[in-house]
Amino acid sequence: MLQPERFTTSDQAMTQITRNRTAGEDLSRDLPKNHVELFITRTDGTTEYVDGWNSRTNAGAAWQGGVLGNASANPANYIALSTAAITPAATDTTLSGEILAGTDAGLVRVQGTYGNYVAPSSLGGSASYQISHTFTAQASTTVLSAALFTAASGGSLFVESVLSNAATLSAGDSVQLVWQINF
Repeated sequence: MLQPERFTTSDQAMTQITRNRTAGEDLSRDLPKNHVELFITRTDGTTEYVDGWNSRTNAGAAWQGGVLGNASANPANYIALSTAAITPAATDTTLSGEILAGTDAGLVRVQGTYGNYVAPSSLGGSASYQISHTFTAQASTTVLSAALFTAASGGSLFVESVLSNAATLSAGDSVQLVWQINF
């Protein structure tokens, strides 16, 4: 489901300068930047795909700097889902409409699994990893956005995303969230 970035000729020139790309580098090998994917499996076996792009908050940037400079920092691997159509803002510290246990215990904030680390292909290049989890809805719910936090409750909001389409779930539907982080 991952799609390569597509660049126009003018984008390639800009990319070579800002990303320190070389003229011969294969840009099609890059993973989508900071991408969120949901793979929904319905109780009848049909599947759907919903995606979005994340927006890093000021608190997330401060956390990221702390992780790079302080080994005792907490990882941002707690996935929260929301029923609100948010407008991401740099100053956000909570996820509006976050699904809580009283709403649907199967979709509450949970620690995701770290994986799929991709090392930089060149000195100074970008690297990536994923945080993922499969949720199972216990009631009919519509998920419109998601976020990554540094704790099971509270914590720092690292990144948040509005999904490209609503993920409308029925009881028993499972949804796998895969969050692509590039740095």
